[in-house]
Amino acid sequence: MVMDNHAAHHSNQVTAYLEKQGAIVLFMPPLSSYFNPIETIWSYIKQKWRNELVQLLGAQPSKRYMNRTLERLCEDTPPLVVTNIANSCIALMRKYFLRHACSQALSDRARL
Repeated sequence: MVMDNHAAHHSNQVTAYLEKQGAIVLFMPPLSSYFNPIETIWSYIKQKWRNELVQLLGAQPSKRYMNRTLERLCEDTPPLVVTNIANSCIALMRKYFLRHACSQALSDRARL
């Protein structure tokens, strides 16, 4: 089970329960939004949104205009971009946790 660093996830009760169910509990490193596809996709969309709003410098766009612009950018984001970002995040996470699992296994063996 891979979890982020939300305080509730670090509860001894949660960890004990998951391990009792047979799960191996792994935590993402702090500030690892690059492992989370939605964070990366949202960052991509926000950058495009900022670029559009910067062109209106000096103007005071209404909240409604900004919301419509954001909706359009979300709808116009090519599915391939979303897929590529998701695949990249998943690959990074896989590498990290494989390395982490290997080092954890070696550490466990050293304790025996």
